[in-house]
Amino acid sequence: MSYRYLLLLLCLPFLAKANTPLASVPITIQENLIFFRASVNGSEPLNIMFDSGAGVTVIDPVTADKLNLVASGTARIHTSGKTVESKTFTNNKLNIGGLIIEGLTIDAIPLEHLSELIGYHIDLIMGYDLFALFVLETDLNDAVLRLYDSKAFQYAGDGERIDMFPLNQNHIAVPVEVEHKDTTMQLELTVDTGASDYMVLNNRTIKAYGLLDAIGKYRKVGGGSAEPTITTNIRTKLQRVRIGSSEWKRVPTVLTIDPINIKAGNRSTGDGLIGQALLLDFNVVYYFSEKIMYLEKR
Repeated sequence: MSYRYLLLLLCLPFLAKANTPLASVPITIQENLIFFRASVNGSEPLNIMFDSGAGVTVIDPVTADKLNLVASGTARIHTSGKTVESKTFTNNKLNIGGLIIEGLTIDAIPLEHLSELIGYHIDLIMGYDLFALFVLETDLNDAVLRLYDSKAFQYAGDGERIDMFPLNQNHIAVPVEVEHKDTTMQLELTVDTGASDYMVLNNRTIKAYGLLDAIGKYRKVGGGSAEPTITTNIRTKLQRVRIGSSEWKRVPTVLTIDPINIKAGNRSTGDGLIGQALLLDFNVVYYFSEKIMYLEKR
């Protein structure tokens, strides 16, 4: 997949400076999730979920019809639920705060169920296509998403550097230490800003550490993904979680037991995920091309 991006604005030489954003757009938080607005092919601004766990960009078919997008083929998209077939639209143009991304491929998956679940209309979900191109900063204090030139960027803040490493499916993970009772787990958890939970552990990890026998109290919870199947898993609290020098106690955690989620989790080489609920404690700089993120405590 090839891209090129350019600015609509003229005569702005200062944009070449390393820490000057190429674009900044307001963000809003809905049910722990981050949303921003951008246009596709000259459209009115659309609501877009900021989802680092999304390996492809997806659009609701109703929105695709309104934009008169013409499908060029089909694709099979893996979600955290089932694998679905989608229509594919190529060579699209995204405008984020005056920054243009050209050559964008978008796949159509119904998102109405997610909109209803969180009470906020979703037109698109974007993740890897942004993270691969830019350094991204989610400044929750100022409620803004900033996009930087990844080739020129030099971090100058006071946040803690967390080294990341790639997994399959265009996912990026961080090392996380989890303690519960007498068990200490050194895990590789996907950073997933499109997950509203604090932490989710896949079934392979649950079995490896015997967590179902160790957790004590729990409750069953329903959940969904980018496709409409409702799954049932377990929510409990684990005693301690550490990422770098940051530590949390009694962390709400989803343990995957639904067969659909188990199958999806088995496709990942990671142990589970860190969700946006936990990341809300920080302003975060994501530097995926260098496999680094910076956590700035709010």
